[in-house]
Amino acid sequence: MNCLNPPPAYLEPGHIKQIDEMKIYLDKRLDDSKVEGLLVRFRELSLTLQKQFLDIAQKTIDLR
Repeated sequence: MNCLNPPPAYLEPGHIKQIDEMKIYLDKRLDDSKVEGLLVRFRELSLTLQKQFLDIAQKTIDLR
């Protein structure tokens, strides 16, 4: 059967530690892949912040 089980109502301390370690590992992987990491983080922004970022980036490029 290909379905996901619902998540538990709470996490045990050991699971929280595993999740925190995974987040650190994933952040490092994103940092190692500079452009791809930036795109992933950009997509996590709200539309308003995406537009603000693009405005700032455009101004930075125009200054060169």
